[in-house]
Amino acid sequence: MVASRIFGIQIEGFKTDGFCCYADMLNHKRPRQTSWQYVDEQEGFVIEAIEDIARGEQVYDSYGRKCNSRFLLNYGFHNPNNDANEVPIDLYFNPEDPLLPQKLDMLDETKFKKGQRFRVLADFMEPIMHNFMSFARFVTFDDNVTILYQIKGQAMEALARQRQARQEDSDSDDLDDRFEAKDIKPISIDNERKTLQAIRTYCVSALNKYPETWEQD
Repeated sequence: MVASRIFGIQIEGFKTDGFCCYADMLNHKRPRQTSWQYVDEQEGFVIEAIEDIARGEQVYDSYGRKCNSRFLLNYGFHNPNNDANEVPIDLYFNPEDPLLPQKLDMLDETKFKKGQRFRVLADFMEPIMHNFMSFARFVTFDDNVTILYQIKGQAMEALARQRQARQEDSDSDDLDDRFEAKDIKPISIDNERKTLQAIRTYCVSALNKYPETWEQD
């Protein structure tokens, strides 16, 4: 209940949370038509329209781009036309994979010992879907392991170029220098076919966790 009422605000440079009476009554709508913040000069919480709102029309706030599971849990409603719905799918390594030792050696074994969980969306153009497909290609790869080492080498070279470019622009360096199989493009027709077959198996497994139909829910 509390989580659905509070706003994250900044007062005199200090980040905190606060209850804002009446402001928490605005319903959700995307794209947003208002913005809000705590204004130190006015010593109060201010909501401003960022588009024209006619007199008498309802004023909305945006609760953000969230999956319906979060809307339901945190706010008690679901959005029937939500483009941000997610489904958790686990991409596990096959313990019988003869290339498993080499694959784990390329990755941070403490982080990827069993595999990785992705919260996938319906829109294939979402960045998470790119990472999902990339890691799936890595998991299902069963050809010459030299190809994987070449892919890792290319990824590390690209990372080094990014780091150099950032260092030239600023003193900060927040890039992780570990290989995470995030940017693997299609390797071969055979690997892509096996990747899609594996994804189908993962998806069926995820769907089987929900035995009731949409109508029953």
